[in-house]
Amino acid sequence: MDKSKAEGQTKKFQELPIDVFFSRDFLSKLSETVSVLKVENGPAFKFVYVNKEEQMEKTGKFLHDVLGEEEAARFAYFCQTALEDNKAVDFIHHSDARRILHTSLAGMNGGEWVIAITRDVTALLDGERMLPDARTYQLDPLTGLWNRHALLDRLNRKTAEAKKGAPHPAVLYIDLDRFKFFNDILGQHVGDEILKRIAIRLKQLPFSDYEVYRQGGDEFIVLTAGRSREEVKQMAEQILALFYDPFKIEGEDYFLTPSVGISLFPEDGEDGETLIKHADTALFKVKERGKGHFLFYSKKMDADFHNYILMEAHLRRAMPRH
Repeated sequence: MDKSKAEGQTKKFQELPIDVFFSRDFLSKLSETVSVLKVENGPAFKFVYVNKEEQMEKTGKFLHDVLGEEEAARFAYFCQTALEDNKAVDFIHHSDARRILHTSLAGMNGGEWVIAITRDVTALLDGERMLPDARTYQLDPLTGLWNRHALLDRLNRKTAEAKKGAPHPAVLYIDLDRFKFFNDILGQHVGDEILKRIAIRLKQLPFSDYEVYRQGGDEFIVLTAGRSREEVKQMAEQILALFYDPFKIEGEDYFLTPSVGISLFPEDGEDGETLIKHADTALFKVKERGKGHFLFYSKKMDADFHNYILMEAHLRRAMPRH
């Protein structure tokens, strides 16, 4: 970095009220990389200071401008978690040089700032001893959505918070009707493109405060909180409406419909696994009744599903074996 640019970045940092938390002299002497990020609307996270001169070009840039898309999304996820939980969060990630890094994050000044302290732990960890965190919190490589592990972690956090008075979460479990037909007849490349387009549409619902996850295959989950049953119903209706327009791929129009099963905290479950399970049970009932609509979970569905499994088992035993 040239001298004038470095001086400009130093001046910007001098204008920040960081002295409330840290001594600038102290920061400059640390061997770890210390970054200060400003929380913008979104939320989005902008680097406003880095204590290593060779990395000061990051200042003034957002996470997605500095890191790859997947790493930026992971970093932002943990920044948001640190702010929401109001406590430090640690995670493992990689640098461009494939070094293994450990970062600790903490919100400061009522959530206006995030402090990130990053250490190189390559020498301490090898491929056989990677912490579970590094493998678990990954984006789905096809759609760019968070995977089922991140979903379960997030949902369990929300249910624990809800028990202390925070907004109650709701799970909307989405399955694509006839999707196997598209994969088998048109090829996996068409199916993959449809899944990517669906992920984009789901992220454009006309609501705030919701998250989209890929559960696996052709299944997606929308997680929201603080909505009444009627508001969750409206969200489900909007999800169905997202599929009214065809998916145009390679000059052809393809129409799909989703089926949606819904579970609500606390009546349908007080932990993440139970809420997902009961939303899946409601989804099964939607499929049984003709697909292309949504249903809220009810306890009667468990008895119906149990009877269905028993009937199927009896029928299989009654079939002649060759």
